[in-house]
Amino acid sequence: MEKKKAKLSLEKRHNLTGWAFLLPAAILIFVFCFYPMAQAILLSFRKTNETFTGLSNYARILKDKTFQQCLFNTFFYFLIQVPIMLVLALILAQLLNSPKIKGKGIFRTLIFLPCATSLVSYSMIFKSLFAIFSDATHNFSNGFFRLFL
Repeated sequence: MEKKKAKLSLEKRHNLTGWAFLLPAAILIFVFCFYPMAQAILLSFRKTNETFTGLSNYARILKDKTFQQCLFNTFFYFLIQVPIMLVLALILAQLLNSPKIKGKGIFRTLIFLPCATSLVSYSMIFKSLFAIFSDATHNFSNGFFRLFL
């Protein structure tokens, strides 16, 4: 008697393929993000590796004047600066979409220019790093890599 091989349906094969592609990334994220985060939380309840202190480390830091000042500065910055910047950004966006404003393209270009110039500067830096010259002293990367060849 012959046994039939159990074939997976197309949908199940696609699902397994998706999970197979997702698994390496999920493992790396767990190993390099979530595991160290959990270890840091567990270590925060200890004075040394052996001595468990519970919440006393948190009680001590909440009484620290420097920490209190830092916490105040953070919340002050969050409560004052963020809403102001959001309101200004919305007003500016509304003005730039207004049909009454002439020269909108110039204003949009001026606003977007820092983003574009940083990308251009990065590309010029990397182009010079990996440029091919006959003299290895003129470029860093290729001269450095030639030391190992």
